Amino acid sequence: LSKIIRRPTTMNFLILLVLVSPPAATAWIPPRRPLRPPTSSPAVAPLWSPLDLTAEPPGLPPLPPDDLLRLYTSQPDLWPVELFAIMYRADADGTLLSVRDASNGTAQWGLGSGVPAVRWAPSWHAPPTGYVRSDPPRQIEAQRFPTFGGENSWTYDRIEATGEAGGDPDLEAAAGRLRNALRDVLAAEQPRTPWDEARISAVRMALENECGLAAVRGTLRTTGLFGGGGAVTLDWEGMAARARVYALLPQMPSPLPHPNTSAEELRRELRDRPAVIEREGRDPHCDVHGRVYTHISTANVSNTIMAVYLCLDLTGWPETKELPALDAGGHQTGRREWKSLEDLKVLDVHGRIATEDPKQIFISGYVVRELVRENIIPRRGIQELQ
Repeated sequence: LSKIIRRPTTMNFLILLVLVSPPAATAWIPPRRPLRPPTSSPAVAPLWSPLDLTAEPPGLPPLPPDDLLRLYTSQPDLWPVELFAIMYRADADGTLLSVRDASNGTAQWGLGSGVPAVRWAPSWHAPPTGYVRSDPPRQIEAQRFPTFGGENSWTYDRIEATGEAGGDPDLEAAAGRLRNALRDVLAAEQPRTPWDEARISAVRMALENECGLAAVRGTLRTTGLFGGGGAVTLDWEGMAARARVYALLPQMPSPLPHPNTSAEELRRELRDRPAVIEREGRDPHCDVHGRVYTHISTANVSNTIMAVYLCLDLTGWPETKELPALDAGGHQTGRREWKSLEDLKVLDVHGRIATEDPKQIFISGYVVRELVRENIIPRRGIQELQ
């Protein structure tokens, strides 16, 4: 675990430690840069790195007492937790990622493997297939979300994954081993800050319950690797040791639409959002507290999440050149494609970490950049330039 949590070494972070209380830190990966104030030119996207999102650097508006992330930090079981699989192949020419079209319209490409363990759903709706309401029940008011902006609030219920077990003993064995390995890694963590403790606790609580196993199973099922008749032999314990947990803060619609808003209106809001943000003089890249948006979101309030990233190295697997895009239940929803890190705006044409805004190209662009920096996802055949 010494490679998982290290003492920060950059001068920026040392300065931040002096200026901010509590100090910024993250679970499973060290911070690299302090939070930045909103850019003076919204056309310039700030760099992102995982940090304590409840910290308050000087010179920026303070967080309100009812800040959502402070609520989640004080009650970690309220955090939506989602697992993602990142499949990659590396060779002498570079690294390719398995992605699919982002069907929700927020970007061109996405991982297509996210499966929530716990999330929010409107209180008056039946939980979607594969989910049940939490017992004991937990609830949150819509007005707790930063972009609410309305007069009459509504409520969301906490729901948990149940998943679909059975049918593939290889999948069940892999999911069990990976879940247990992730629990072991988390149990050995030694949080240094309240933020660290809350983030670790949120994921650990999910993995200790059936919803955690269901999410691991569903995430592995989305990869398309299982059910083909052959055994899937991967180092599940090593994968758990290299897993990373990031708190994701999305650019949300403002004001937050009611859950009964029609699909047509939601599509219109997403289409018109850039123009509305520009007209209102808001920064499209970070909130007024300097917290950088990791991705563009629909009206789904569960997209402010604690995300667990599992990296699957498929280098040398010829049978993975064409993979189906599956949902958590194993139903095909399209085809996957292999895209280079340059295509996805993770790297620039010179092989360096890209600096342009990746959000409209690749939903997970910021996250994969961080994984490349840490050499969790390699750059084979490309000289390390940053």
